[in-house]
Amino acid sequence: MKRIILCLATGSLLFAASAPNVTLNRKVDLLVQAVSDLIDKNQNLQNQIDKLKEITKINSQMIASNRHLIENLDKNGFNELAIVTAYKLNVRSKPSLKSKVIRKLRKGDVVKVYDTVVNGKDVWYKIIDGYISAYYTNLVIRRKR
Repeated sequence: MKRIILCLATGSLLFAASAPNVTLNRKVDLLVQAVSDLIDKNQNLQNQIDKLKEITKINSQMIASNRHLIENLDKNGFNELAIVTAYKLNVRSKPSLKSKVIRKLRKGDVVKVYDTVVNGKDVWYKIIDGYISAYYTNLVIRRKR
């Protein structure tokens, strides 16, 4: 099985193994190159996994730091919260891209949603001091127990 995977990793190795006029040294060189390529690919994948673990850790910390908002909202009925997914999100005075920017939210911020406004094809959430685009958030709905 390892031989098949290794041969698939480099097409030239498969060709070299079947070619009668390729020297043994050339076959060994191709094999060494194939193993080296696999090691490099493995290292790249490991680096990507490490980056994803770091991002997950940061997101968990941001949600944990906003947990007090989640737990202390609206004492009766439903709570609707929006968690910002964009790096920065503009809070606007009206539900329109042309309206004035009041302030900016950061990724991981949690805000209470008071209303949903549909403006053409855009969906906006009314928050305490303005409007944010729903596209750049995850909406969380909690029912009071």
